[in-house]
Amino acid sequence: MNAKVEINQIFRLPEFSFHIDADSGELKRELREMEDVPDARYVVERSGVFVFDKLVDLVKQRRDHSDLPFADLVRGLLPKAIVSGKEAVEIWGIIPEPYELTQHPEGGWIIRHRAFNARLPGQYESPRDAHGALSNLLLGGIQPGEGEFTYRGQSMSLCDPIGTASLPSRPVFPSVKSQERDSASYMALGNVEYVPGFEPIPRALFDDIKERENTWIRERDNAGRYARENAEVVWERAGALPLETLNEGVDEPPEDAQIVELRSFYPELHMLQDGALYEWFNWYQMDCCYMGSWTPERDNGFLFYLLGKVAIKGSEEPRPEDVGECVAYALLHGYTWDEALDFGRATASYDGAIRSRAQNVATAMRFLKEDRVSEGSRGQPIRTMFDLFREGRKYNCHRYSLTLSEG
Repeated sequence: MNAKVEINQIFRLPEFSFHIDADSGELKRELREMEDVPDARYVVERSGVFVFDKLVDLVKQRRDHSDLPFADLVRGLLPKAIVSGKEAVEIWGIIPEPYELTQHPEGGWIIRHRAFNARLPGQYESPRDAHGALSNLLLGGIQPGEGEFTYRGQSMSLCDPIGTASLPSRPVFPSVKSQERDSASYMALGNVEYVPGFEPIPRALFDDIKERENTWIRERDNAGRYARENAEVVWERAGALPLETLNEGVDEPPEDAQIVELRSFYPELHMLQDGALYEWFNWYQMDCCYMGSWTPERDNGFLFYLLGKVAIKGSEEPRPEDVGECVAYALLHGYTWDEALDFGRATASYDGAIRSRAQNVATAMRFLKEDRVSEGSRGQPIRTMFDLFREGRKYNCHRYSLTLSEG
């Protein structure tokens, strides 16, 4: 079966690439570029299921023992890479698009439609027990059972609510004194148009969620802009703010921690111990500035980061700096410290909920648009680690979620 692996470490791509199986990556690149080889993890054909990984395996076994030109060898092996649906699932880990096999919160395993965030009928004690259902779906079959809605004849039920009734209350920002401008922040539904065909999202609900996302992000960004414009006022009050909770669980700083320099830039943060001041500045540089190394400097964003960390300590979503801007915004409008923290937490809760809801809707709409012009049942295009490295070199590092197959 497939396993989802998230690479969170920051690494320099050229050096890391030496640890990857360069031979397999190069072979996959050569094969996917051949005219006769489908550039897809699998393709369902009349005679069975073509599995790209099986072709790679066959070529590896035969290329050192054949006198044929490479292209002729591959063409001769192509028919042997076509297998039954059962073998595709059980041996080669194929899961038909757009489904995935995932654990149910209450135990067992379910088949989930990723783009719709919806489950198919049936629950399985183990991944192996789901092989028959996955093979059936791979070959175009329908899983029997009831659901909340159907798509292309397949019954499904939503895994999570997609309407607006379950959204937390939207925090109301006091009047912003600076000039309000349209937001330049990313909006999941910003450039997404409505596509019919997904019963749980009628046009009215799509328009409602799109407007809610637009309104929220514009108001939140304007509040953040106001906080940044008045950062010095917040700094003047910072010395009296109870930020000492950030000292908890912090070790002594390393010998080369440049504490004297940090203290010179942040005299207001006298309540932080040396270890806390160093550690939080270091985390701020990595989390918000994406810097693996840094030199001490005065940065208003660090104050907002600390305020956000007090409000939602232990959470990284949404960004602590954004939450801190909302805490600062509340302080600037006369809120007490506890009221400002509650306001920041409320903005974090609503921000996460509306952005998640908008992203789910956007994913469903994009799927509907692409599904209308899809070329039948086939898997994702072939990607190698070196494809990710080439893309990542634009930024020197990146975070990726990869789907790896056993074998």
